[in-house]
Amino acid sequence: ALNQGNLGGWLAPAAAAAERAEHGDLFERLGREFAGLNRSIDTPAGEWRFVNLPLWNEQGLRELRCFFRHQDHGGGKDGKGGDKATRFVLELELERHGELQLDGLVRARRFDLLLRSRRPLPALVRGDLMALFEEANAIAGYNGQLVFQASSDWLQLLAAQSADRPHDGLNV
Repeated sequence: ALNQGNLGGWLAPAAAAAERAEHGDLFERLGREFAGLNRSIDTPAGEWRFVNLPLWNEQGLRELRCFFRHQDHGGGKDGKGGDKATRFVLELELERHGELQLDGLVRARRFDLLLRSRRPLPALVRGDLMALFEEANAIAGYNGQLVFQASSDWLQLLAAQSADRPHDGLNV
């Protein structure tokens, strides 16, 4: 959706609900800002970028903090000839499961994901997420693995972001 600047396709259910609730102007403004994000996606290799994405769920519009960078992965001793990779970290907080961090690496036809939580996720939730991850990878033609990590001491990137370097993302 970011690469195509297509907010409507991504948030169609939320936009329809907002139109009914007479908040269409919010989604029009959001659409303009969202289209502008497309220009900020291309960055030099290795530089972390921040985008604050809107996430629609039963409780309404919430934020999904997205950090990403493009990097070379692997390669020779001189650092050249490696595969291009994209590393991303998504941070969000859910009412039922608390703070979560999804740390992913996508390269060639491989997608690996580490899901961090402050407390262990229930076995049923982990099983459902594993099945969904494997199905999505299979549909996309990717290999990879999903790993769960429960710990109270992982670092939230947004909290670690320097105050003197404001982000250039989308605020809702």
